[in-house]
Amino acid sequence: MSFQEELKDRVWKLAEEALKDDQYFVVNVIVSGYDSAMKISVLLDGDRGMDIDVCAEVSRHVGYVLEEEEVISSKYTLEVSSPGLDYPLQMHRQYVKNIGRTLKVTLEGESKPMKGEILAVEEDHVVLKAEVKEKGKKKISYEETNVPFEKIKEALIVVVF
Repeated sequence: MSFQEELKDRVWKLAEEALKDDQYFVVNVIVSGYDSAMKISVLLDGDRGMDIDVCAEVSRHVGYVLEEEEVISSKYTLEVSSPGLDYPLQMHRQYVKNIGRTLKVTLEGESKPMKGEILAVEEDHVVLKAEVKEKGKKKISYEETNVPFEKIKEALIVVVF
């Protein structure tokens, strides 16, 4: 296991330790760069949204332990935030949290994404009220579609204004 992989695992565990409320969870830890240009990004989410104070608590805890244990010998940047709308959904809990919202899904082996409202989330798939556009027609109809998680290449929440 590389240093970056070990660091990612350690930071993930430290972030989980700092989360006192079960509604918050770690989505991803990204370690990039080397030496004095190293950046550690911790992405958090919550079943009912994210709180900036939670991000601050996690940042303080992770930073404190990394310094105390002297895990990193050079300068680094630690960033703790929520993933944001342009970051793909990665965890089952994120799909559940977004029931009722519109999802744009790109499937493995498909070039054109599908769009639809998340109706339900099951253990192995998401149920979408998917847009179906018939060739040569402008009218869009909808059909309930089961999309297996294993076939999802990328899933993004669509912001509707």
